[in-house]
Amino acid sequence: MPQTLVAREGWLVAADLQGWRVMRIAVHPALQAQGLGSRLLAQVQAEAQDKQLDFCAAAFAATPALLRFWQRSAYVPLRMGERCDAVTTGWPMLMFQALSDRAGVVSRQAQLRFESRFLLRLVATPEAYETALILACLTGLRVPQLCSQDSLQRLQGFAHQQRGFEDSLPELRELLGCRTESANMMETIAAFPDADRELLVARIVRLETPEQAESRCHIQGKRLQLQRLRHLVALLLNSLS
Repeated sequence: MPQTLVAREGWLVAADLQGWRVMRIAVHPALQAQGLGSRLLAQVQAEAQDKQLDFCAAAFAATPALLRFWQRSAYVPLRMGERCDAVTTGWPMLMFQALSDRAGVVSRQAQLRFESRFLLRLVATPEAYETALILACLTGLRVPQLCSQDSLQRLQGFAHQQRGFEDSLPELRELLGCRTESANMMETIAAFPDADRELLVARIVRLETPEQAESRCHIQGKRLQLQRLRHLVALLLNSLS
């Protein structure tokens, strides 16, 4: 049975074959954003590694800011709850940090499952998540995933040769999941203006109609949205080269 170390809603729970030990870590609001939380987590991780534990995990009500904190500490999303917390208005999130090789294999597999299920949920419940939270979740995935050469050619056709949006949709969704160790596609998207991010997520991730997307990005009409999408895809392709 693998040993584990779990952080849950501010509580750190260490488990091994001899039993459980519970710790609570927190930073006073007046002292936040000074690196104290990261130092506390680093200390916990060092202790976990000394004990040869397999992984650390954290469960909390997700917001974009909280996700970024855990991502900076090398945690990746594994599961998101189906209901928003009524008190915190955050979504229950489980994040994970592998400390051993065998946990690393599990982590990579779980991240790919999270991404596929998360994207399907966005289509089934398009109003559930704000765009910032969607991008934060996808940004946190660390498994390298590259577009095939055939997909890149089709995307070039969409960006520069009037290839149709519907015909290009599988490749467009593949592009938004494109990651390498040195460059994350979502980080490039995060630098776009709000309207452009809303357009990409609405049309490609949420699979919304032009009319539905218009209420989010305020770009009127299918033709103007398509022109903007072609321009954004050209920028993303340039960032890969």
